[in-house]
Amino acid sequence: MFAPAGPYIHVPTPFFNPASAGTSWATPIVAGCAAMARQLSAPVSTNQFKGRLQFTNAMIGVGKSAYPRLNCQQALSALSGVVPNQHGLTGTWWRPATSGQGFIIDIIRNAATPGEATLAMGWYTYASDPAAPISANKQRWYTLSGTATAIPGPVALTIYASQGGVFASPPTINAVPIGTAQISFSDCVNAQLTFQFNSGVSGSIPIERIMPNISCTPSGTPATINQDFLRSGAWFDPNTRGQGLYLELNPAAPVAFGGWYTYAPAGQNVPQPRQRWYTVQSLDGGYTPGNYQMTLGIYETVGGEFNTPVGPGTTPQTTQVGTAIIQITSCSTLQMGYTFTGGSSAGLSGTLNLVRAGPAPAGCQ
Repeated sequence: MFAPAGPYIHVPTPFFNPASAGTSWATPIVAGCAAMARQLSAPVSTNQFKGRLQFTNAMIGVGKSAYPRLNCQQALSALSGVVPNQHGLTGTWWRPATSGQGFIIDIIRNAATPGEATLAMGWYTYASDPAAPISANKQRWYTLSGTATAIPGPVALTIYASQGGVFASPPTINAVPIGTAQISFSDCVNAQLTFQFNSGVSGSIPIERIMPNISCTPSGTPATINQDFLRSGAWFDPNTRGQGLYLELNPAAPVAFGGWYTYAPAGQNVPQPRQRWYTVQSLDGGYTPGNYQMTLGIYETVGGEFNTPVGPGTTPQTTQVGTAIIQITSCSTLQMGYTFTGGSSAGLSGTLNLVRAGPAPAGCQ
């Protein structure tokens, strides 16, 4: 912690001396907080603990006179919950009150920095403008990304938007940052997402896992190694970067479910951002655990409002508009054939050759 002239420690005395200064005063306070943290959570490195203290400090003063003060209670609270850098948190999440929109998370390990991972998140939702037409053009999707570590607590994220692409075709699209967010996992099936768009739209969303937990644990050590679930994650075609598929294989359900983030087909005269999203879900018998070729329905959902509970005028309508056949050929390669028979992409068919976004999870074989 820093202060204008050194660390200041406020202590009660018979004469209410307001403060004492010096590292000799500060060291035992920080050491005591570190000792309590070690009791509450798995051991972390000195730099990791330092980062958690800095992340949770309390700012004292204003302007150039402001400085951060140790907030041990907040730091200890941040150490509760689950370790966020584990693949076990990968999967499909939602807020039940806003059915028809949600999130798919992928925790992508950082091969170069052990203990760190990228938390990648797809957010499928709708326009925040109530006047937007109730059609596929009202769909909106965002991607969120940040660094998760071995320390329980909030993960800072950047919100990105992509626009102007063409369904399953070049050019590649570069995402633009449009806001910030933070996600905290209180356990393996519940989380809180707070967000702030540059436009001024902000809020907080309690979300929960849709399907059963497979391998998440509070410590991050997998409860089980399941080859199907290890194939869950984010997939894309490098030639059409800026669109792709988040897929969860959940053998406990057993269901294969995904979010397909893309754009309007070529030739359709639709306004920016030209976004489309579909969900894909295994049909009855379409997914058998251990079999990596599966048949899924393609579904289009329209008519919702951004982060608005289902109700009159805001009830999304979901319709099957096609069929997809997915074959996962390795831990890092996937092929998806698709045929649209209805909806805004009716008549389209083809095959996507996708690769995993980042290294395969440890243990995948």
